[in-house]
Amino acid sequence: MLNIFTTTDTQTDTNAIVLERYAAILKGEVQVPSSIHEDTVLQMDSETKEGLVKSLVNVEALLKQPNQTTVDLLVRIANFKYLTGAPTAAMKNLDTLLTWDKGNPYAWNTRGFILYMNLNKTEDALKCFDEALNAHPQYFIALTNKSFIQYHKGDIKDALTNLEIVLSKNASDYRAISIKAMILLDMGREKEASTYIS
Repeated sequence: MLNIFTTTDTQTDTNAIVLERYAAILKGEVQVPSSIHEDTVLQMDSETKEGLVKSLVNVEALLKQPNQTTVDLLVRIANFKYLTGAPTAAMKNLDTLLTWDKGNPYAWNTRGFILYMNLNKTEDALKCFDEALNAHPQYFIALTNKSFIQYHKGDIKDALTNLEIVLSKNASDYRAISIKAMILLDMGREKEASTYIS
């Protein structure tokens, strides 16, 4: 089994090494699914989390060249760091990612989410969601997140307009439905809200 806690002095093919070590993380010494998401992280025991964090540090050290492989890995690493309670470390990864790929909607969206939820920087967060949407107008999770902040700022009309755009493209978008129902309840429109939460 590959030792993912060591590094090599000569790296003739960095991408191959990154992929090999990442595969080892996912299949070998640390047993986690190939997709790292919130439910997965919440179900990990502390030893598994600690092992994965150490593994990611070693993989991260290899991410020197921007290309599709390293961009994808950095996205996963940033996501994992955020979900394991390290938003500042995740932001550093996202900032690196955006120097490589200025039009990465995932990075802009996640950056905006962290700025709002963890750092209380509302206007900066909104700018990040706009950047995500400028890069990829169909990236509706950014529009949903933007509407959530607009709602909390009191920009109800704009929030509802954006949610309608999301729901016109995907009527079963759970997050957009939930936010719209919440807004309608706050507006005293219980009957209309009930159509979204029934």
